[in-house]
Formats: sequence, structure tokens, C-alpha cells
Amino acid sequence: MRDETEVFAGTAERNSAAEIELGANMPPSPLLETEPNIADVSEAPPETKAIPESAGGIVEAPVERQLAICTFANEKTTTPEKSGMVPWEVIVALHAKRDIRPSKSGRMLGGYAINGTRSNANVPFRSVIQLDIDTAGVKDKVTGRVLEVTKPAPPLDTIRSSINPYEWCAASSHCHEPQRGVIKYRVVMLPDRDIQPEEHEPVLEALDELLHGALDRGAWPLSQAFYLPSCSAEKKADAFFVRNQGVPLPVDEFVRRGREILGAEKHKDLSPELGTNIPPKYPPMPETPENIERVKSMLSAIDPDVDRKEWRQICWSAMATGWACAETLIREWSESGEKFKEKDFVGVVKSFRTGKGTGFGTLDFHAKQHGWAGAVPAVGEVIATSFL
Repeated sequence: MRDETEVFAGTAERNSAAEIELGANMPPSPLLETEPNIADVSEAPPETKAIPESAGGIVEAPVERQLAICTFANEKTTTPEKSGMVPWEVIVALHAKRDIRPSKSGRMLGGYAINGTRSNANVPFRSVIQLDIDTAGVKDKVTGRVLEVTKPAPPLDTIRSSINPYEWCAASSHCHEPQRGVIKYRVVMLPDRDIQPEEHEPVLEALDELLHGALDRGAWPLSQAFYLPSCSAEKKADAFFVRNQGVPLPVDEFVRRGREILGAEKHKDLSPELGTNIPPKYPPMPETPENIERVKSMLSAIDPDVDRKEWRQICWSAMATGWACAETLIREWSESGEKFKEKDFVGVVKSFRTGKGTGFGTLDFHAKQHGWAGAVPAVGEVIATSFL
């Protein structure tokens, strides 16, 4: 039977019990007692743990490998406060501990080595896989709390069977409110080796396929750091931490599968579209004040913090209008979200190519999926308007 640790209710009691259990066979670590002190625990002696094989036998799975991590004071800081090497058990213990605070802003952890400030270019490799599962919706601009759900996320129980063979832990995020259908948590996985920068996206693609598209693609940058667990006092009963013991995730297998997925997508993008001689359902609209307001209304119905792939398609669909103001419209919309990054935005704008399969119909589709109830002008209306 699989050895698992699960704690769901009573945050303070949960953390204490989890830390005692997780630290029972470990040397005392300042990480479990006070503030994270990576340097002090990097000398912890190796440890192995017996875990079940899928065939039912028992093997000694090494968990003593030292893993590179770094911590940041909060989301506004790019210089790590600490960085170094720690064993997997310390990473588990850090996620078993939960801060009680009113807002989500606080210490963040990156599962990677870093040379300088937080940026993809300064990450030579990742030692830990960090996954974000996040309900999308209309958010309060100040607190980040989801006010209206537009795209639900699967509960952990729904996806865990897919990853049960592997070593991981999961903890609810600050704004997790399952009673309202707002599901937010992170899964931290142990790979069997460090992941190189060019391997990171393929690994995530393969994991996203395994989890049926549950991952938040907006959290895929190589240098993405994640908040360590926290919650407000009134949400303690809903907060959770889960530990699953299994084998380290086989990086080579997931890189191979991820590259197959990316290769297939690239081939699809380069393939000519069927039905190119069919008159377009969404003909070009003139750049009139009325049409600009219509597009603004469509964009405002969509949460700019949707997953990255959807966000990119929406940006491209607005640019497909060919309007001089199109970039301004998508910039204003994108900047209203929490995930906006200038470099990423510029890259998406530069990569747009007219006639490559993303048209105005994509924006119409996504806007309606997010509750927009307006109407796009019919073909005859557009043609008539263009002559006025």
C-alpha cells in the first residue's frame, strides 16, 4: 500500500503534526523551526526511503540527491534572499508549513539554481518541478480573490491518480475557496535528474497532457517562483497539504513525449488551412469608434490571467483586425491582469503573422465563452458600414 501523508483541517495543528512526521528521521533543520536557512541544511546526510514499485516489490529509492532552490522575499523582489542545495525532505517540509496572513504576498520559492536576479536567462537548470492548478475567473484587482468563475480547475482528487506513481507533494494556494468552486493549489514534483532550460517546456507539455490540460500555462516560465503556502485565518479549514511517496519523475521520458507534442503543434501551425476558398465568417471590420468599443467590451469580458496559450490567441485575434489601435487595446487589457510581463507581451506582438489561422472569430469565441453577450456585425452590415 502506498505511503501517504494527508492533512486537511486545522492549519496550526496540521503544520505541527506534518513537521514532526516529516522530520522524524532527519537531523534538526532550521528550515523547520524558523526562517528558511538553506545553507544550514545543505550539509544534511543522505537518506533513502523504501517505496513500493508498481509491480509490488520494494526498492530503495534515493531521495538524498541535493536539489537547487532559491527563495525570494515576495513577488516584487527579483534578487534571491537565499539560494543553495537541500534534500527533497526539506522541500516537502517547507510546503507542509503554512503562514496565516491576510494577503497572499509573501515568501516565494523557485525550484532552480540561479545566477543573478530572477530571469529565465539566469537559470542554468531546474531541480524541482512546480505545477500551478488555478481556477480562472474575474478577480478583485486588489486582493486577487476570484469573484466569478469562468474556467474551473479540477480538484486534486480528480487528477492525483495520473501522478500517483511519482514522488510529489501538494498544497492549497492562498485564495483556495472550494465552497465557492474556486480551486487553487500547487503540486511540487521530484524529478530523477536536473532539468535543462530547453527541456523545461517539453516536460510541462507532457505533464499537462497527463493531467488533461489542468495546468496554468501562465506559470510556465523557467524562472517562475511560487508562493510558499499561506491562507487567511478564516480559510484555515479549507487549506490542505498532501504528501505522496513514489518514484522520481523520469525526465527523459517526459522530455521525449513533450517534444512530440510540440512537434505536432508546430506541424499543425505550418499546415495550410482547409477551406481557404470559403468566404470568411468574420470579414475585416473598419476601425470605427463603435467597433473599437465592441472589441474593448469583448476583451473586458475575458480574464487577462487566463492560461498563456489562450491569452496569446486572444491577443493575436484582436491584432487580426489590422487596426492601428489593436496593440494598444490588447496592451491595456493585458496590463489589467497580474501576470503581465512586458517582455512576453512584446514577443507575442512580434510573433503575430496575418493569415496564419488566428482571426477575429477567435476573439468572438473566447469572449462568448467568458459570458460576453454582444453580437459581431454580419457580413452585409460590415460591407455597408465600410462605405459610410
